Formats: sequence, structure tokens, C-alpha cells
Amino acid sequence: MVGSDGAVSGRGGGHGRAADAVPRRDTAHPSPHRPDAAPLGQSGARRSRPALRGRAAGRGRHRSGDAAMDRARHGGASLGGGPAGTGARASAGQSARQWKCAVVRGDRAGARRRRTRLTGLRLGLVVPRYGLDIVGGAETHCREYAERLAGRGHAVEVLTTCARDHFTWRNELPQGTSRINGIPVHRYPVTRRREYTTMTVLHARMDAGFALDEQGERRWVENTGYSEPMMEAIATAAERLDALLFIPYLFASTVYGARVRPEKSLVVPCLHNEAYARFGLIQETLRVARALVFNTEAERELAVRLLGQVPPNRVVGIGFDAPPPLDVAAMRTRRGLSGDYVAFAGRREIAKNFPLLVEWMAAYTEGLSRRGPAALAIAGSGETTLPPSGTAVLRDLGFVGDLEKLAMFAGAVATAQLSLNESFSFILMESWSCGTPAIVHANCEVTRRHCEDSGGGVWVREVEEFAAALDRLRGDGALRDRLGVAGRRYVEQRYSWPAVLGRLEDAIHLVTG
Repeated sequence: MVGSDGAVSGRGGGHGRAADAVPRRDTAHPSPHRPDAAPLGQSGARRSRPALRGRAAGRGRHRSGDAAMDRARHGGASLGGGPAGTGARASAGQSARQWKCAVVRGDRAGARRRRTRLTGLRLGLVVPRYGLDIVGGAETHCREYAERLAGRGHAVEVLTTCARDHFTWRNELPQGTSRINGIPVHRYPVTRRREYTTMTVLHARMDAGFALDEQGERRWVENTGYSEPMMEAIATAAERLDALLFIPYLFASTVYGARVRPEKSLVVPCLHNEAYARFGLIQETLRVARALVFNTEAERELAVRLLGQVPPNRVVGIGFDAPPPLDVAAMRTRRGLSGDYVAFAGRREIAKNFPLLVEWMAAYTEGLSRRGPAALAIAGSGETTLPPSGTAVLRDLGFVGDLEKLAMFAGAVATAQLSLNESFSFILMESWSCGTPAIVHANCEVTRRHCEDSGGGVWVREVEEFAAALDRLRGDGALRDRLGVAGRRYVEQRYSWPAVLGRLEDAIHLVTG
């Protein structure tokens, strides 16, 4: 909640559904690369009820803005845009996190020495979908790693499927090898057709709070784009490559692929606090991998809570370049954007809490705002059912290029990211690189921690808090600038590409020795 003193607190929450997908198990012809053909040990005890719910959160009563602001005076995160790390985090966990960060910083000299040996490595990146027009944080993450590592002198290739859509997993792209921005990309057909009835039943069980048994977990993962030719290709590629990087954790390409040659496997899980992360099948893959790469310290802490003992690991993240000069006025003219607007970019899915954002923006414009209506400018792809009141506030830019997207961020009052399942969040960093503050959901530890550490954004739990925060940012240009500057400084200091690539090469050294 955001009060007149700039505090944020509140209650509420909820969960969206992560991307689905997998194919049917052929028990008559088990793959030699599948974990059921070569057991790696018993899974742990059955997990407790998964932290997954089917509907986006935050629906409920609308309190007045005055009440929301009055309650906020009793504590919460500062909206004052102070220096990094000055958010409301006075807990024992803070000192533990500071200690961990100090250990990481203390190892930088050793990392620099090791990196002198990391030239000309042969690296393979494995991802379920890959391409310039593929929307998704993990997919962009993989593409950036591939191209930037190649730029450092490493021989990089990508192994992926012929699928474009992570719901249908149809083979839409041609099989074989092509080049994308100079990177060899090997595509293999998905060989397990998606079982829609099975996935509906499995999701219903998880939405009801039940854990899946071992067979249910396996069938779920097999419906996430399983490719037998890819498994065979991973085994062959491992003979000529120094390391294989698998991104992200919840798809067959990683769950089964990283087990083909675990001693050469570096998994970048992009881990979320969701039901799938509690699958014994998935946790076993993460435990047997040679090393793990996390995007944030919060993600690493989540892995420790879920797995107990974790393999050798590094916190790396992803890098961002400073944006070029942006013509915001021209973008507004092209897109018909006038007045104040909030920005969003990415997949329009329940998993990203996109319907909740639309709902809150509609409620804001229809009555909660004290500063008149505001639009929601969106870029990206995906289809979801929205109420008429929600569609009225949207300004849909569609799938746009990077410069147009950055101009959209630069012209916004704030960028809203209400997803609860994030391991990093591209749009926060892109927004901050443009000097625009962020509004995030308080129940997402990763994005909230980014805002705490940077001083570049606020976190909310309820629609009244969201409305109060947006009113405050719209009415206080100096505050908006302070938060934007703090966010930009955070990105420059932590997520410049030279710093990120140095950390990534240090992580690869955990595999190559």
C-alpha cells in the first residue's frame, strides 16, 4: 500500500499458472537417454501441497484510497527512491544475504584468474524454443548468452526444437541447421504430441492443491516439447563440446537433456516458487547437474529451500546495454499514445498475472484514480480472455522491435510487472535502463528484492495500493525521476554485459575445470 508518506504495505496475493507443455510416454520403446532407463536415485519424499493456484490474485474488495494510504503509514517499503539497499528489510535474513554477497565479491579476483583460461571453449546451449521472434524471458536469455559468448571468442551452437508455440508444441519450424545472428542453430522435431486431456487433468489436480505422483510428474514433463532426436543429439554433441548449458528448468529439453551427460551439464534453471519446482523428477535433475547458474540471490535462496544441498553454483544474471537515444514523441505519435500510461511488455498470460494487471488498470481508470484515467500500453504476444472494461484501457502495440519497446518504457509513468513467478525480470531492467520506475507485486520475492536493492520501484499487494502508487508517481515528477535514476544506476552497476559475462565464464569453469 502507498501512503502519503510514501510507504507500501498490504496483503493479498495469488498465483498464476506457468507455461504448460509435454508428450506421451512410449513404454514399449523407452529412450536410452531418459531417466527411467538409467535411474539416478530415488526421488525425495512426497512434497507438500504445491504453492500453485489456478487464478490470478488480488481480486476482492475495493477500499478507498484514503484508507489504503492511512494504513500504509505504519510501515513498508520506502517510496522515496533512496540509495540501493535502503528498503524496508530489517531482518536477520538481510545480514545473511549481505554475507553471501560479500563471499561472492571476495571471489572476484580468483574468478579473474580462472577466466584467463576460458578462451575458445566449445559450448552448446539447449533451450526448448529459439529464434528472433520467440517471445519469452528464458528464450531471450539463451539467445543473449549464445551471441555474447560467441563474441568473447567461444565456439557456440544451439540445440532446440522445431516448435514455435509453448502451448501446442507443433513442429512449425524446419528441421536441420541454420544460422541466427551467426550462431549455428540445430532444430529437432518434437516427437511426443501434446496430450491436451491429460494436461487438463494434471493441471486440475495441481490447481486443487494436490501433488502429482511420479507418473503424473513424468507425463507432465513429457508434454513440454520432448524430442527424442534432441536427446540423441545432446549425447553426440557432448563428445565434442566442453560444456552444455540448459535453459530453463521446467521443460523436457532440460529435465531429460541435462541427465544425458550430467558431468558436462550447466543448468540455468530460471527457478520459480511454483508447483513444478517441487516435482521430484525436476529436483533430481537439478541435483545431478555439474553446476547451476542463478539469476538472482533470491533465486539461489529458493533453490536451497527446495533442494537442500545444491551443486556448485554462481549468481550471474543477464546483461543490458545502455539504450541509444530514443524518440519518445515520435513513438507516441505512431502509436496514438497521449496522456499518462503504464507500460507492460512480454507474454500476455495468467502465468505473468497479465489479466490481474488489466483488471487493476480498469479499476483505476473507472473510479480509484484521483488524477483521471490512464492507459495501459502493452507490447508482446499471447491471447487471453479479458473483460470489456479491461480492453478499454489497453493500447496494444503488438510485437515490436527493441527500440520501439524501449521508447514505450521511456515514455511511461511506470512499468508494471505483477507476475509472481520470476527468476529475474527483463522488463524491470529494460524499464530502469530507460529511467522509468517500476511497480511490482509484493508477493514476488525476486522483483520485490530488485526494488528493495535498487530503490527503483515500489511493491503492492492490492488494487488500492496499486492505485495509490500510480497516483503518487503521476503527481510527483521529482519522485518519479529519483526512482528512475536509482533503477538505472542499479542496472549499470550489476548488470553490465562485461560484468555478467565475467560471472558466466566463471560459472562455466565449474564444468570445464
